[in-house]
Amino acid sequence: MAAGRLALERLLQGYGYEVTSLDVVDAYQHFVAAAGRMGLAESAARDATELANAAKAQPTKVLADALLRSIGGAAVLR
Repeated sequence: MAAGRLALERLLQGYGYEVTSLDVVDAYQHFVAAAGRMGLAESAARDATELANAAKAQPTKVLADALLRSIGGAAVLR
């Protein structure tokens, strides 16, 4: 779970090569799935929302927007 959160955080900070919105959404889904296995899916979704909101001021704003759309439209995995 910690690795998934770090991956999501780094993608939103602009790390990676030719990162797309799909990459960020995929990282989010893996992060929440891992958290769900630990009973922490809702907490992970809140954490991802905070990361995305913080990234909205960064050049990776488009990735943050895609993540926020995914969080808003996705059922939390359990």
